[in-house]
Order: sequence, then C-alpha cells, then structure tokens
Amino acid sequence: MLIFIWLIAVSTLSTAASPDTLAGKPAHGKDNPVQSGNARLCIIIDDIGYSMERGRRAIELPGPITLAVIPFTPNAYPLAELASRSGKDVILHQPMQAVEQHRRFHTSHTLTLDMSPEDFRHTLNSALDSLPNVVGVNNHTGSLLTQRQAPMAMLMQQIHRRHLFFLDSRTTPASIAARVARETGVPTLQRDLFLDHVPEPSAIAAAFQTALDLAARKGTAVIIAHPHATTLDFLERAIPRLAGRGYTLIAAKELVLPVYPAGSLATGTADAVLPGAKAKPTVTHAPTFRSATPSPAKAGPEAPARLAIEGSPHTTPAL
Repeated sequence: MLIFIWLIAVSTLSTAASPDTLAGKPAHGKDNPVQSGNARLCIIIDDIGYSMERGRRAIELPGPITLAVIPFTPNAYPLAELASRSGKDVILHQPMQAVEQHRRFHTSHTLTLDMSPEDFRHTLNSALDSLPNVVGVNNHTGSLLTQRQAPMAMLMQQIHRRHLFFLDSRTTPASIAARVARETGVPTLQRDLFLDHVPEPSAIAAAFQTALDLAARKGTAVIIAHPHATTLDFLERAIPRLAGRGYTLIAAKELVLPVYPAGSLATGTADAVLPGAKAKPTVTHAPTFRSATPSPAKAGPEAPARLAIEGSPHTTPAL
C-alpha cells in the first residue's frame, strides 16, 4: 500500500512539472482579473549569435518572438538577417560593464565607464550598424553601467537618434536605465523574469507558469530566455498551447508607446533629429503599438543564465 501511494505521488509531481501542464492556465477565473484572451506574453531570446543551429531553432519558434543578437559574434549577422526575413524582430543585445566584470563577458565591444564619450558612441553605433533591421536595444550584463546616469544618458540619446526602443534586462535591481530612457523620450519596457535562470526542464516550466500567472493578473508579462537546448525544447511545446489557454504572444515592440513618427520605430534612422520632448508615461506594460512594421560576447548559449527570477530565493552576483 505504501509503495502504491508513493508511485501516485511521484506521478503527480512529474505531471505538474511537464510542459503539457505548465504551458498555461486559462487567463481568467475568479482569482484572475484579466479577461480571457487579454493576457499577453512577450518573449525575448537573448544571446543569439553563437550557435547557428540553436539560433535557427529560436527563429523558428512560432509567433512574434523577439531575438536579441550579440554583435560581432560568429553568426550574428546571418542569424539577424534570417530572423528579419522570417518576420521576427531583431534587437541589439549590447554588452555593458558589470559590477564584477568577468573576462569571458568583457570584449572590446563592451560599453564601459572609462570610455570617452566619443569611444562610447563609436562602440554603440558600430554595434548597431553591424546588424540589419534592428528595432531596439537591450543590455547584456551591465549591472554597473545601468546604475550610472551619464552613460545611460549617452546610450539613450543614441537610441533616440535612431528611433529605437530600449528593453531594460534588469541585471540589477538598482538599474536606472528605464527611468533615463523615459526622461530622454525613448520608448522603454522592463523584464519581468528570466525563464531559464536554472536551465532545467522543471525549473523552466515553473518559471513559465509564474510568467503566465503574472500576465493573468496584470495583463502582460515580459520574459527573457536564452537559447539553451532545454529552453528551446520547452518553448517549442509550450508556445503553440498559449492561444488555447487564453494568452496572446506579442512582440516587444508592440508594448512600447508610439513616441516616434508613425512607421519610424523599425527603421533605425541614423540621421533622425533628437526632439526635445520629455518623458512619456511609464511604458513597461503599455498600450499596443501597431504603427511599426515587421544583437560583445559571453561564453555562448551553454553559459548559465545570470540572474534569479525576481522574487525567487536564488541569489547570484549581479552581471
């Protein structure tokens, strides 16, 4: 009898951690204020550019996934080009200085505090020019740089000049990047959680359910994931089930307010004039932006994700 009960318990736990059961609860019900079909999920895949095979798998994920490409990695350009041809948005995953700058995360293309303004702008613009059809920027590491006013102001001025948006990856809770973006008039949003801080199937499934619960409560959840094999395996099974559970997958650019001229967000116009307009309201989970049309390096897709899910008990060094 005891063995029988134990087998039932193990079976129940295994089912609870599977993508089949954690691909999404209905986005409605007495405990969820968001009506069915109105809960939105935004998924960004970071660290694209190393593995061609995993990059292709990320691009082939169904729906409007956003690809964050690390510039000057071996397959950055071909994968960015393929993503654009496939109807996926590409953003620059720009390396920035961390509090504890590990050698493998730091390259000549990393934005740092000791750069002159000229070197800072040249490094950023070279990275932006190295990739086709970039619509936005997010930070790769950057737990030190994103805390500092002056470099964030320089960053946002260049982003605004090109009519791009900024996604704060929030590699530190002390980041001021989103605030400076708003003050500069740059459309901005922030990560809610990392999907694969622990790149194990059960942990990924639990994190995904946390994101779905957040979207059901608040309307939108912004997830950053990485091209680990376990992550891609999970998303390939989970994403097709979202619509049937009452969730809508949405591109990152669709969550930012249209503060630029209609249609300009996806152009990355280098000679656009920086207007003097001040901050728009917070854009973290903003109204849908429909006017636009259809990314220094670390150790590659096998490197572990860097930060814990917000609110989780995990603690790791800020990057």
